[in-house]
Amino acid sequence: MWGQRLLGASISGVVIVALGLLASWIVQQTSLKVELPKECATWNNYHVMELALFLTGVFSYFVSRWIPLA
Repeated sequence: MWGQRLLGASISGVVIVALGLLASWIVQQTSLKVELPKECATWNNYHVMELALFLTGVFSYFVSRWIPLA
């Protein structure tokens, strides 16, 4: 039972990451170029956006299943 839920949560997380990266790519392809400060250049070194999107997918999966699961 928990194995299926963890698999579903992981798949949900991966789908949210893929959609987030697609949305980011679409925004980058537009003419909306923004100049960011120098300190922002290293922010993606730790894949913070991807991790945040994955956890959003996992949490939204469990919330949609009304925690507690027991």
